[in-house]
Amino acid sequence: MKIQFAGDYLRSKSSFKKNVSAATKVMGKKTSDIYYNQMKSVCAAEFFLGNLRNAVSSSATPHIADIGACSGDLTRLVRANYPHVHTTNVDLTDYFTSAAKKEDIEAGLSANTTYLCANALKLPFENFSMDALLYSRVLHEIFSYEFPELNDRKFSKESIKKALQEAYRVLKIGGVIIIQDPAKPENYDETVTISNFADQSANLSDQDLLETDVTVLKGEDLLKRFLIEFEPAKNNYTQSPEGYKMQKWLASEFIRHRKFNETKEHWAHEICEQYSPLTQKEYEDLAKTTGFELVSSEIVYKPDEKNLYAYSNSFDVRDSQGDKLLSSKDFPLGMLLAFKKK
Repeated sequence: MKIQFAGDYLRSKSSFKKNVSAATKVMGKKTSDIYYNQMKSVCAAEFFLGNLRNAVSSSATPHIADIGACSGDLTRLVRANYPHVHTTNVDLTDYFTSAAKKEDIEAGLSANTTYLCANALKLPFENFSMDALLYSRVLHEIFSYEFPELNDRKFSKESIKKALQEAYRVLKIGGVIIIQDPAKPENYDETVTISNFADQSANLSDQDLLETDVTVLKGEDLLKRFLIEFEPAKNNYTQSPEGYKMQKWLASEFIRHRKFNETKEHWAHEICEQYSPLTQKEYEDLAKTTGFELVSSEIVYKPDEKNLYAYSNSFDVRDSQGDKLLSSKDFPLGMLLAFKKK
């Protein structure tokens, strides 16, 4: 389908950077290029809009909610393509809902939208009231954080299960839930070794590593800092003369996180998150047990020379046979999932 992007905020990188200013103020400078490419992705846009087509034609006034909407880019995209849809931006803080409202007005896309502060595990909607729910890069955050008003504990798959159950509650029969999130490798439990760093370790103690400005750390020192601070890494790796042995899911987490040390603020925020809690199949199975029917499921890859993981690496990742990895097939970029309430 032909995508009508919702104004210059998706066409222009400089304009888009203004629209992530709300997140930037909270977390420090983001790697804007990465977020820009994710939001601008024709693949992701077509997936969301295409899987919404039936939902928005099912009633005269379809109602769609974006859960974890941040500054509202996704709902602006929806309203630009389906002007008759009523959208609701749901986020945990009024900071982001206020930012979304401001951006909607500036983009001329403020009609038919509502802004609510709420969390994904207790949505402020009645049973069978919504035609579609959107979860763009938010389920891994629900998984990663512990808030008294959100979930019982962090890094628990129960959080994702509860979010899907809550989505099932508020959706109409035939309503859809559309998900975009980072992808965990299917063979995530395979052992890999990270070694051959171009930037050798300064042999700092753990305490010295933690006290060093993370923006100057490279190679092995950055990996060691990651393994100290990233909570799910605890007891999940070993160090030997051959390198650092760990399961592929943990190597994937480091490969993602290593990009986020351009500021101390960005690192401090991102180190709290596990980006890929579930594989594509695990999401599909969990949704089915919740009562959803699979509509569409895609894994997003990039060409190896442009792959987020393979590009500009200064170390090797090898499998148990010693063969070098880091192709897009070994470490997929993300996944797109659509489910329908039966």
